[in-house]
Amino acid sequence: MTTRLPRLLTTAAVAEWLGYSTRHVTRLARSGDLPARVVGGQFRFREDHLLAWLERQPTPTVEVRDEPVRLKGSLRPLGAVEL
Repeated sequence: MTTRLPRLLTTAAVAEWLGYSTRHVTRLARSGDLPARVVGGQFRFREDHLLAWLERQPTPTVEVRDEPVRLKGSLRPLGAVEL
């Protein structure tokens, strides 16, 4: 019988996957907010633990407005200079 080991991800791989900086992923791991283990002096993340962590995160809500948003000021193309 062969035991399959869990897939371990590096900080860089997790950062790319989540769209975070590696620094932010490291902060989350150090604080215990992101499940991680230290292996050889570096954080490693089990893929199955990250998927479970993602499922537990609250879904952001989006505010829907019935009327259009009014922008303040004037809009100019980028790089436009007022003479």
